[in-house]
Amino acid sequence: EIKTLNQLIGDANLSKDSIVNLIQIKPGYENAVYAALMHELDATLNSKSSKKWINRKIDTLEPVKNPLSKYIDGPKELDLILSQIFLVEKEHNPIEEQKKLKVGQLLVNKNGSIWRWDGFISEENLQKKKIIDSQLKINELNETVKSLNKKLVSLKKKSKTIEILNEELEKKIQNENKDLELNYKNLDLITSQISVQKEKITFIKYNIQKNTEKIDDLKKYKVSISSKLQEIKEKETLLGQSFNGKSKADKEGFEKKIRDLDVKIEQKRLDINKIKELIMKNELNRTYLNNDIEKSKTNIFNIKKRIKTFNQREKEYLLEEKKLITLPDEIQKKIDNYQGYCNAYESQLIKNNSSLNLISNELKIVEKDLIKVEQKRENQRNEITKLDGILQNTKTKEKELRDLIYKRLNKQPEDLESEKQLANKKLETYEEIRNYLQKINFQREQMGPVNLRAKIEESEIQSLIDELELEKNDLVDALDKLRQAINKINYEGKNRLISAYEKVNKNFSDLFKKLFNGGEAKLELVKSEDPLQTGLEIFARPPGKKLSNISLLSGGEKTLTAISLIFSIFLINPSPICILDEVDAALDDVNIEKFCLILNELKNNTQTKFLIITHNKITMSSIDRVYGVSMPQKGISDIVSVDFEKVNLQEAI
Repeated sequence: EIKTLNQLIGDANLSKDSIVNLIQIKPGYENAVYAALMHELDATLNSKSSKKWINRKIDTLEPVKNPLSKYIDGPKELDLILSQIFLVEKEHNPIEEQKKLKVGQLLVNKNGSIWRWDGFISEENLQKKKIIDSQLKINELNETVKSLNKKLVSLKKKSKTIEILNEELEKKIQNENKDLELNYKNLDLITSQISVQKEKITFIKYNIQKNTEKIDDLKKYKVSISSKLQEIKEKETLLGQSFNGKSKADKEGFEKKIRDLDVKIEQKRLDINKIKELIMKNELNRTYLNNDIEKSKTNIFNIKKRIKTFNQREKEYLLEEKKLITLPDEIQKKIDNYQGYCNAYESQLIKNNSSLNLISNELKIVEKDLIKVEQKRENQRNEITKLDGILQNTKTKEKELRDLIYKRLNKQPEDLESEKQLANKKLETYEEIRNYLQKINFQREQMGPVNLRAKIEESEIQSLIDELELEKNDLVDALDKLRQAINKINYEGKNRLISAYEKVNKNFSDLFKKLFNGGEAKLELVKSEDPLQTGLEIFARPPGKKLSNISLLSGGEKTLTAISLIFSIFLINPSPICILDEVDAALDDVNIEKFCLILNELKNNTQTKFLIITHNKITMSSIDRVYGVSMPQKGISDIVSVDFEKVNLQEAI
């Protein structure tokens, strides 16, 4: 709608700073203001503008009875002219009020008719009303577009936040499900460990019971051994007493028996020590197993606690899952509401477009009528100026004829009317007088001298005519040849241009895809069907974006697109030397590496030597030879070159 209104108003587009956008008119008085200020509403308050208002004060001016300033709120610069415009109401007589106007004052009514101080009256002064209304409609639509864009941005932000929230919730659900699965696995593992620990406990209890029984048996055995030792000691004392009166053989027999008993006693002591050690080991094992049992009990208690917490979490997750199941429906309801708003806005926009089309059609009809009226008025003005010119020429001719008659006859034309010869002729009209005068002049010329050089002049003129005829024929032939040459040149130029355009377009598309790792780019001929008169439009679509004009791309994308276009033109007819000055200045490191790869590919595919002026390290490291300019002393420059093709430098790089 805005584009259509801009096309309708054309060059009469009013700027935002114009007076029409700075004033507020009371309802019902718009036609009066547009008629009174028809040529002043597009002026601005900017001092640099070619059409502007400045602030002036004239104390001697007296305001009219009902000034137009009562019905307008606007800048102070308009106070002077508004004070001299009289708004005529129904009770006023415009013709009588016009007679009372002073110099510079003006009458205007609500319908837009004006009565000026100098007697000028006009009833059709709303030529610019449609343009002004269209401009105001454009401003209103611009504000509507801004508000709609803001709403659209807010809706997009809300939808993005909802999508992000949805994604976060999905991720959270996935993580919780993973944790739940892991907890279930841990629970299974712990239950298996519990069963293993229970088996160990039963086995340990069985071992404890066996060991206690062994300990009891060993204690009983110890008591019996100690009693036997006591008996042996008592017997030994008795034997010692009895041996005092016996022989040596008997003593030796008893000593041998005593030694055997000592050996047996020693053996029994060793057995007792081993039994004590075994008892100690069993006690240690018993304490260790008791500790292990206590740890297992605490682990079982902790596992039960964790199972309770996991069950509680599972309940919470189930509740949250139910909420998440209902959340998409709520979000969908909100989206449907916003879609309803959007549809309402679209229907309102369609209505506005239809009303705009009606207004534009009416405006076209009014403009056609206005053009016809303007043409008619222009034709009438031309007729008036033509008649004025004819009248002026007639007056000058009349004066010249009067002077001529007076010089020849020494009489005025009025005196000639009384002449008898002319009175008898009865010459009444201008044609009769002119014919009679021509007849007399012809008769006088017939009586003039005879031209004796007429034949010679005729031959000279005839020879001149023949020469001019030959020159004319030569020029016609030359024009035909020139037209044929122009047509041939145009035909050849079109063919070459189309073939070059196709090659450049193909190279441009390929290089663009290499530089951007995908995407799409193309060239289109616009504004004319003739290739020699057409313009060229560049369209580019980097990966992940829409196909658009190059002016909508970022700085780096514009640079890469321009590089691909320049190289695509260069590949059609490569030159021996190509100089690139700061081409990579607007590119980041990744795009500079792509640029260097494309440059190496061009160098390998063509015989062109590239001379690059750059400050970028990546670009410098990818070329064959570097020349640097330094100034060790003031005013003295040195050129330093480095050849990267040498082995040691390549290893250093």
